[in-house]
Amino acid sequence: MVGLTAMGSTSEELSALLEHTRIETGVPGLRAAIRLSDGEIVKAAVGLADLESGDVLNDVSPMPGGSTGKTFVAALTLLLVEDGVLSLDDHAHKWLADEKWFEDLPNAREIRVRHLLSHSAGLLDYAGARGYMWRSFLRAIRNGSVYFNREELIRFTLKKKTFVRTRRGICLQRHRLHLAGIVDRDRHRAGVL
Repeated sequence: MVGLTAMGSTSEELSALLEHTRIETGVPGLRAAIRLSDGEIVKAAVGLADLESGDVLNDVSPMPGGSTGKTFVAALTLLLVEDGVLSLDDHAHKWLADEKWFEDLPNAREIRVRHLLSHSAGLLDYAGARGYMWRSFLRAIRNGSVYFNREELIRFTLKKKTFVRTRRGICLQRHRLHLAGIVDRDRHRAGVL
């Protein structure tokens, strides 16, 4: 693993590090930005953005964030807790009861904010929900993408029996932070953020 001191402070040095890593790992492309102590931003991109078209990766190439968004939602939620805006012990229905689908969530009345952040809300993972893979396949064919918005992903798990109750077990729940994100969004709409 390369230490921060070896990363370099120029785009060329960062590019060299990324290219070495890209070749070593076999990924098509890598992009990074580093904020230096003086506030300068050093950016670099290497490799391809699209293998089929051969498009080169650059600073404006679309790049889905994937699961990194979960970290941002969790960090924002904990900042709101630290500021006293919400509590980890708040029931999710305090923030989500106005959503048409909320009462159809398994364990809806038991879920607290802490459960959404700790995979212990007893919610099923949408990727394992019946119909998700088939609909993803159809959407990829029709649209060229399997993008689902947050509400569509949540709907995959509504009215489904769960094997896990709140606080009694942990199962992968990708959408639990979609729910936490809605809580954060609603706090923002209320002018709290």
